[in-house]
Amino acid sequence: MNYEKNHRSKTEIRVLAVGTTDIDKYASKTGIKLEGFVDLFNEKENPSVKKYPDVLTAIRAARPDLAVIFVPPYAKNTISDEKTILENGVDLIIQKLRLDS
Repeated sequence: MNYEKNHRSKTEIRVLAVGTTDIDKYASKTGIKLEGFVDLFNEKENPSVKKYPDVLTAIRAARPDLAVIFVPPYAKNTISDEKTILENGVDLIIQKLRLDS
């Protein structure tokens, strides 16, 4: 497949945040357009970014190039959501904070 055909811009990546632990870091990065978020872990609201009720709705509406799942230390990974993201052709990064003991 042709990269330019599948990605809307070489200079800006459309990102969907799943979870909100580090959402502010991505929102402020050059070259990243945060298209919205799904708050799977009921962490916080982000009024400057559109909130979606679930991952599939977000993918269909926002059409992201990349989804970043932020898993807080107290939560488990969301395998079904990860599967939905990958099955819809969206690249995926999973961030899970591991605290040193």
